[in-house]
Amino acid sequence: MTKHMFMASLLISTLFPKTDLTVETYILDNGLTVILNPDKYASQVFGAVAIKGGGKQDPADATGIAHYLEHMLFKGTDQLGTVDYKSEKVYLDSIETFYNILGQTSDSNKRASIQEKINDLNVKASDFAIPNEFNRIIEGFGGTGVNAFTSNDIIAYVSQFPAHQMQKWLSINSHRFENPVFRLFQSELETVYEEKNRSMDNAFRILFEQFFANFFREHPYGQQTILGTKEHLKNPSIKKMKEYYETYYISNNMTLMLAGNFDLKPTKEAIKNTFGNLKSGPNPKFVDVKENPFDGRESVSKRLTPIRFGMIGFRVPPPRHEDYVALNIIRNLFNNSSSTGLLDRLSIENKLLGSSAISGLGGADHGAIGFMFIPKLIFQTFKGAENAVMKEINKVKNGSFSEEYLQSIKLTIIKNHETGLENSSNRLNYGLDMILNDRKWEEIIDYPNLVQKMTKDEIVEVANKYFNENYLVYKSKIGFPKKDKVEKPPYKPVIPKNSEKVSEYAKSLEKIPSGKISIDYLDFDKDTEYEELIDNFHFYHNSNPINSIFSLSLEWGIGKNENNKLSYAVELGGMIGNEKFNFNEFKEELQKIGATVDFFNSGNYTGLNIRGFDKYFDQTINLAGDFLKTIRVRKEDKKKLKKLIQGSIIERKFEGRETSAKADALKEYAIWGDQSAYLTRPTVKKVKKMSSEILINQIKDAVKVETNVFYTGTTPKETVKRLVKENFIISKNLRDSNSPYVWEKKLREENTIYFHNDKKAVQSQIYIIIDGQVMDEKDRHMSNVFNKYFGGSMSGLVFQEIREFRSLAYSAKGTYRKPFFFDKTGRFEGYMGTQADKTIDAIETYMNLLKEMPEKANRMAGIKSGMLQSLTSSRSDFRGIGNTIRSWRMQGFKEDPKVLQKEVYEEAVFDDLVRFYKNYIQDKPYTIAIVGNKEKIDFEKLSNFGAIVELKKEDIFN
Repeated sequence: MTKHMFMASLLISTLFPKTDLTVETYILDNGLTVILNPDKYASQVFGAVAIKGGGKQDPADATGIAHYLEHMLFKGTDQLGTVDYKSEKVYLDSIETFYNILGQTSDSNKRASIQEKINDLNVKASDFAIPNEFNRIIEGFGGTGVNAFTSNDIIAYVSQFPAHQMQKWLSINSHRFENPVFRLFQSELETVYEEKNRSMDNAFRILFEQFFANFFREHPYGQQTILGTKEHLKNPSIKKMKEYYETYYISNNMTLMLAGNFDLKPTKEAIKNTFGNLKSGPNPKFVDVKENPFDGRESVSKRLTPIRFGMIGFRVPPPRHEDYVALNIIRNLFNNSSSTGLLDRLSIENKLLGSSAISGLGGADHGAIGFMFIPKLIFQTFKGAENAVMKEINKVKNGSFSEEYLQSIKLTIIKNHETGLENSSNRLNYGLDMILNDRKWEEIIDYPNLVQKMTKDEIVEVANKYFNENYLVYKSKIGFPKKDKVEKPPYKPVIPKNSEKVSEYAKSLEKIPSGKISIDYLDFDKDTEYEELIDNFHFYHNSNPINSIFSLSLEWGIGKNENNKLSYAVELGGMIGNEKFNFNEFKEELQKIGATVDFFNSGNYTGLNIRGFDKYFDQTINLAGDFLKTIRVRKEDKKKLKKLIQGSIIERKFEGRETSAKADALKEYAIWGDQSAYLTRPTVKKVKKMSSEILINQIKDAVKVETNVFYTGTTPKETVKRLVKENFIISKNLRDSNSPYVWEKKLREENTIYFHNDKKAVQSQIYIIIDGQVMDEKDRHMSNVFNKYFGGSMSGLVFQEIREFRSLAYSAKGTYRKPFFFDKTGRFEGYMGTQADKTIDAIETYMNLLKEMPEKANRMAGIKSGMLQSLTSSRSDFRGIGNTIRSWRMQGFKEDPKVLQKEVYEEAVFDDLVRFYKNYIQDKPYTIAIVGNKEKIDFEKLSNFGAIVELKKEDIFN
């Protein structure tokens, strides 16, 4: 064993004691599984309820049911979300009957008549509904991130909440599953239509759906989609939805997961009294569909993407299989966070435009690993690119990698595993792994040992077992697939009468006592150790209470906003070495001690992110410092410049196809004019003229700008400070930073509509912008109250009026964006993604909210309560404390903003919210930016909102 191999092995055995995390898993009497992870370092609790099933369990003639049901589980129960369920039920039963008839009717005229009847009944039933009450209750006691997702194998409902509201969270989240009522069914169906249409504007979603259809030729993973088919969405069955619910939403098929700052004993008692009441049932039968092996090399070719794209797919066992550890190591041999993988090198050395191994492409039933590759734009065939990837796969099969490299890969995997355990929300992902793959927590904690035990011979054996001669090659040539959208149905919108009412259940929940509120304020002087090492060189030191992994961010106060060459400079810097080591040697030296050094670049900052083990902190920092001081472009690195050029070309190709990218560019143009990032970035022509010397000089210039260092770890401050001074103070005369860089907005003073025609867009992407003004500190915090009320949450006016009541968009929001600095102006920014033929209705509805904001004063108490309680769970995590305090100081805060926020929230009355609206929003000139299909939009009606300025692609992209 070499010295480095021994070092890596020793690191693994000594630096990874079992993580000090209590995880208790047990089963209630009704069969419900509970996973509890108390974490005293967390500032809130992350909660999730997961149901095994997912899209794979959809009936073949009713695909999309699981996903649609997920939406309906937010609509309430026979007690929640209604003012009179007995009267409401009469209409709901009739609606269900007519949907059953609709599903059996093919005549278009008869279908239209039935849908009209359903619509009339839906409008009448809405007279009893309290829309969105579930979300309002959660947000009212400080909950955030209320959401859900449906995958092929699971449905999960998630949110975050303050620990002192554990009892209320458990009560409402168990109650939602007791007697759910599928009210506002037709309205929500239109929302699902919009989600389906939005997916049609995403080229890569279509690509992967097609790949799965050819890879999983029998299993629902490939033969069904989670969103469902267009025809099935047009013929939804409440009966089949109820059958799905009754089959899978039973306690013995559910798991409750809680991770965060809570006490075990009272929590377990509360769980027993809430989730313990859910009904059990017969264990569900899950699909069991076999897949035949491929017959040699099978090839499928399509035209779906703006550039050529390929995928080699191999069948592997599902994640619960004993080979999963070896397969994960193998994936990291191809790509890893240290950029030393076999496919990493193909990309970095410009032998391919891009390549990576993608695991987890299957699910709990069938595994799949894909090898994605993007051929170079010119002079490389699909076959040539495929052969390049297969050559690297054969290296692993032949064992053409050293034991030393394998040990460093193991170290990287284990470090990433341990880092993932730091965060409460991340640990919920481990919980999902436990549910889907029948793992115990002990197995997850023991994973580093499983990795370390794996031998090279075992890895080679597994590679040969699965990377055999039977595989799929999926190729997408340049093309524009037809988009099959779901048309807008001719429904009357719901006009709910009870949006401000409170159900009997909500009243009973309010009587549950809350725990003690405790806000944990950051102390600028005590919660981070700060020192200015020399003029304009700022040092922040924080402790890591969890493990022995350190993070250090070296940040220069200049970004691409000020110097648009920097993003290309750091991209090149991330592919080269220094005087002592070439790129591969440098990355390998770091990997031997479990460290990574990576450039980063943003609009305002550039620098290095360094991560590793405190035991080898000095070696890591010395390597990083030496790299920075002697960075060098070798002869073989010259060809890597071509990668920058090709990257710029690809970026433009995707922008030309993706509606969302065009919309963002149009919005940026509307706000910043010719200072838009899409117009100030270097053109492809300019990128071609950039030499390696020019780019390296940008980095050498950046290190002369005001610098911040943020360290979090267990190494003493004086040691860190000494090594930082020795390695990172390259210039003694640092010039002042201009970051955060501030542009002057170019918004017009008259109402204006900027429009870009996208003939292939299924949805219109709409932004609404209103210029702001300078605001004092109290109004900065009052803007949070306004945002909560108006459009910054699922219980806001925008979401309710646009999505819940009228089904005009899947996504609808709007917030007042505070300026970073106190003496600058902010802006209101709204967004909707809506079907093209709904564009006018959507804009009109949104503008009515802005012109004359509905005043619902009774909501104020709930908003205040929720915002005050959310202050208890908004503390920065331990790795971000230094950066947070730095940013607050730069903005002008003298103490934690939560101190004044608490005062503002406590004292706020509804008149303050109205005052904010009138001062900053009402009667102000507005700008609307729209990307959509002009043929589907009534321009005469659109002109009523302002002067229309049509822009071409070259106007918003350089």
